[in-house]
Amino acid sequence: MAATQNPPPKTVPSKVSVRKIKTPALEIDVTAEVIADGTTNDTGTQGNTSFTPEGAVGSGQSFFGTPGFAFVTKNGQALITKINGPVQIKGNVKIQTVYGPNADATQTSGYGRGTTPDDEKAGNTTLGFHESCHRSDYLNYLRTKPFPTFTGRVGMTRVAYEKAVADFQKAIEKYFADMDKDSLQRTDEVGYKKSTYDVKGPRP
Repeated sequence: MAATQNPPPKTVPSKVSVRKIKTPALEIDVTAEVIADGTTNDTGTQGNTSFTPEGAVGSGQSFFGTPGFAFVTKNGQALITKINGPVQIKGNVKIQTVYGPNADATQTSGYGRGTTPDDEKAGNTTLGFHESCHRSDYLNYLRTKPFPTFTGRVGMTRVAYEKAVADFQKAIEKYFADMDKDSLQRTDEVGYKKSTYDVKGPRP
C-alpha cells in the first residue's frame, strides 16, 4: 500500500553564509539566498529551480577578483615580482523555484526525487518536494565543494600570470556549471529518470 502523500515542504526565504575565509592571500565571502517561490508564464515549465551568482568584487560586481602585480623585465621577459593583495571570491548566490501556469507544489513529481522507492515509501512524492531537493543540492554544493584555486604566483612571466587569470575565470564558470550538473544527477536522474521522462513521457 502506497504511503499517504505528504504536503510539500514550505520554501522558507533565507540568506546564509556558505563560505568565509580571510588570509593575506585569499578572501572568500560567499552567501546563498533562497528566494520565495515565483511563477512563470512559460507553459512548458512545471517546476524549475535555478540559481544566479551575483558578484560583489569591484565596480564591475564580478564574482572574483585577482590582484594587480609588479614586474621587472629580464632578458626580454616580464617577470612577476609582487602580487598586490589577495585573490577575492565574493558574492551572493540566489536560489529560486518557479512554477508554470499549470503547475503547483502539491502536484506529484514526474521524475527524479519524488519517484524513488524510498521517497514513495516515505510519502515524499510532490513536485514541491522534488524542487526542495534541488535547493538542498545547491546549498550543500556551495558549503562542501571548494572554490577553484588561483595559480598565479611571484616568479611567473607576465604572460603566464595573465593566463592564470583567464584560467581562473574559466574555473569559476565551470564551478557553477558543475553545481548545476551535480543537482541534475542527484535529483533528476534517480528513480524514474528525467532522461527517460524526456523520451517516453510520464510513468505508465
